[in-house]
Formats: sequence, C-alpha cells, structure tokens
Amino acid sequence: MAIFAAIAGVFSVLLCGIAMAINNPVRSKVLMGFAVSCVVPDLYVSGGLHGAIQSIIIMTLFFLGAAQLPRVEKIVKIFLPLFTLFLLFKLQEPEGLLLVLAGIATPLATVMRNNKEIKVLLFISMLCWGVYAYLHGAWFTFAFDVVGISGIIYSLARERKTQ
Repeated sequence: MAIFAAIAGVFSVLLCGIAMAINNPVRSKVLMGFAVSCVVPDLYVSGGLHGAIQSIIIMTLFFLGAAQLPRVEKIVKIFLPLFTLFLLFKLQEPEGLLLVLAGIATPLATVMRNNKEIKVLLFISMLCWGVYAYLHGAWFTFAFDVVGISGIIYSLARERKTQ
C-alpha cells in the first residue's frame, strides 16, 4: 500500500500544480478532483483517517462543482461542514479542527464560478490541509498543498498582470 500511496502521491502533486496554475475554473475543478483522489492513499497510510474520508467527499465535490449543478451545489454547501464536524467528534482527532475550517472553505470553492474567489478559498483550505498533513507525516499530501499554494499565487499573479 505504501508504494501505491507514493506513486499516487506524485501524480497528486503534479495534477494539483497544473490545476492551480490554470485560470479556467471548470478545468481546474476537474483536475483538482483527480488530484485529491490521488492523495487519499497517502493520508490513509499516514494515519490521517479523518483527512482520507473527507478527501473522498471533496473529490466528489470538485467533480460536481465542475458540472455546475445549482441544486446539488446548495446541498454541498450545507453537507460538508456538517459532515466535517461529525468526523471531528466521531474520530476524536484534535487536529481535525483544521479540517473543519478547510471543510467550510472547500465546498464554497467548489461551487464558485469566479477564478479569483475559488483560488482564495482554496488557499485557505490548502493552508489548513498542509498543517494537518505535516502533523500526520503525510508528505505527499503536504507537497500537494505546498505546490497548490504556489500554483494559486502564480495563477493570481498572472491574472492580475493581464487585467
């Protein structure tokens, strides 16, 4: 499982970097969905069960957000923060509090249509996830978040230049 997690982790970092660097919100969400799916094994192997379970939901949210289905998006805005709180209390993982904050920012990002708003919310989410991954020693997940934050900064700077 560790070898699979390492291979998937490399793909997750690459996909995340590409997704955060592009300015097309729909393409960015699809790539992030695939990137998040590749990071799940790293979190699981590193003992971040809360993060692994939440990542499966987030992967689904990115794909749904790319489809731009308004009714589903409303449900998502309510569901993930509640689900995250449930996991926090069920798994008794104190650092899961970081994922509660990320669990509020991420669903909002998946339903936004403005690239700048998406990237700002994902910056907040990735910062929380990065700390969580660091605490669990989930190094591919940590690299995923560092590359994602770098891609967000690059994307926003490039977008600002063109305006």
